[in-house]
Amino acid sequence: MSTKTLTPPKSVKQFGAIGDGTTDDTQAIQKAINNGGDILFEEGVYIISDIINLNSNIKLYSNKLGSVILKFTGQVFQGFVGTTVSNIIFENLVLANYTVAQGVPASELKNTDSKTPTGPAPTTDQVIALTRSNNIRILKCKFNWKNGVGWLPQKMDKNPDFPNGLYGGICFTRCSEIVVDSCQFLNAFRNTAMPPAKTPCSSLFYKNNLLHAIEISNQGEENITVSNNTANWVITFCRVRNANNIRIINNTITDTGDTAIFDRVTSKIPCYNREISNNTLTNIGKSAIKIMDTNNDIGRSYSGLACDNTIENWGIHTISAAILSANHYSGAGTNKAPRDECATNLCITGNTITETDKESCGRTFMILNTVNVQMTDNTVKLLPTQVNPCTGQIDDNMLLQWCYQATIANNTFSSDRPWYVQGCEDITIGKNNVTPAPIQERSDQPG
Repeated sequence: MSTKTLTPPKSVKQFGAIGDGTTDDTQAIQKAINNGGDILFEEGVYIISDIINLNSNIKLYSNKLGSVILKFTGQVFQGFVGTTVSNIIFENLVLANYTVAQGVPASELKNTDSKTPTGPAPTTDQVIALTRSNNIRILKCKFNWKNGVGWLPQKMDKNPDFPNGLYGGICFTRCSEIVVDSCQFLNAFRNTAMPPAKTPCSSLFYKNNLLHAIEISNQGEENITVSNNTANWVITFCRVRNANNIRIINNTITDTGDTAIFDRVTSKIPCYNREISNNTLTNIGKSAIKIMDTNNDIGRSYSGLACDNTIENWGIHTISAAILSANHYSGAGTNKAPRDECATNLCITGNTITETDKESCGRTFMILNTVNVQMTDNTVKLLPTQVNPCTGQIDDNMLLQWCYQATIANNTFSSDRPWYVQGCEDITIGKNNVTPAPIQERSDQPG
């Protein structure tokens, strides 16, 4: 992408920036951005104490990652802010918050767009915040909250001082054509691209990033690709809600406190086309992959594909599984839904699921209220049967409940309780390899 400048790149120092780590360079950086074009940050530490307003057709960059730190020190909720801007590049920059606000209420923070709890928390939370903007590239940047560790959830539980969490890193609202590529997000709680409901983004690409203790979160978008990222010590790696045309592929995720990939439908408008494939998920706090429809109206459909994922160890919870699809309907509770109120077209194929931790007992698959389910060519290797401490029962490897038109075939189960089929219609259980011999294949289906 070109910034369409007609002049050679200019150094931010030509506009008065010093970059010595002590001088406030906020006004100089703003002058450089107002001038437009490609803006070079020479080696140094640049202090930013207030909001920087972005314009269209600019590129902020350094020649080498690590040579430039943009250090946010002011009590502002957002750093770089842009509305209805386009053609912007951030490249090879370290964007860091080195200060901690001690009990600063939201009313005292500038440009605050959400309630901020009192207590110790980084002041500049959304380092880049864009609204109704397009063609944005954030490339090879590093986002680092120096003191962010002080307010990270301990043992992956939510900090009681911040029950709703905080957003950190980047935020897009009603934006399109966004690429976040080869960036590092360190020591933050959550990296979010979560616009309000009914204000979706489109064409978002998160790829080749390193994420530590943060999450990618999307709501209501279309055409999102999350690929080739590495994430560790996160609560949830990727959370998607009410979105269409989603691809979450080729990611490596370890040590999550909750569900690793959570795809949820809550709107009255049907959502379509989601692919979760070729991911490696290890030591997951709850479900590794969860596709959940809690819409209370009829006419939903999602066409979901979960294939060729490698999952090792997942959490023990009452409603938790390595792969979970729980679709509720307009009736009360989780009872059987009429066919026209079920989610449709779910394909779970080619996944390798292994339990190596005796505390990871629980169901491998849990599928509820779905039409046209294909469960084929999966390999499941479990430890000997154990009692689930949450339910006090021995769980069946697979629960298929209140579904229509389902096929279970060509799977390999190393489990003595491979499946439980309940309240389903038109179910085909083909040839599966089960070792050791099942204690009991529980099914209320004829034959």
